[in-house]
Amino acid sequence: MGIFTKLFGGAEGIREAMRESYEKHYKLAQVHEFPGLTPHEAGLLGALGTRYKAWGKKVSEQLLWIELTPFLMMEERQAVEALAEYVVFKEYPKRARTLWLLRCLNSAIMSCEDTDLIASIILGLAHEVPWVALLEKQTLDKIDQLALELSQQP
Repeated sequence: MGIFTKLFGGAEGIREAMRESYEKHYKLAQVHEFPGLTPHEAGLLGALGTRYKAWGKKVSEQLLWIELTPFLMMEERQAVEALAEYVVFKEYPKRARTLWLLRCLNSAIMSCEDTDLIASIILGLAHEVPWVALLEKQTLDKIDQLALELSQQP
């Protein structure tokens, strides 16, 4: 697919543009070290940040990280595909593979034991990022339980 598809190709164009943006930012991070970021993290951040720029929206880096949190919990290839599908979900919800994305997000969150990532998921709920709409009751219950546990830590 080419530039025409990325610009006017609807859902598949978005997927392709997100994959290419991820790869570009990933490769850039391999050449120019970004302190504290893996190339994968830089790829995800760059891809989502670039999409917001394409929409003409300014979003803080902190909010980008919050929105990326469940994707950081996934295996790299799955994270790239899920992030691309997430952007489709945000822009063309009826064309998104919503059930697949829902399964990826819920599975990642349910299997996470990292308290920093869980704290960021809680912030995602507070900020009502779009992936919140895809969380199942079981996942929300786990987040509530972990939020309670985190609040009781010294």
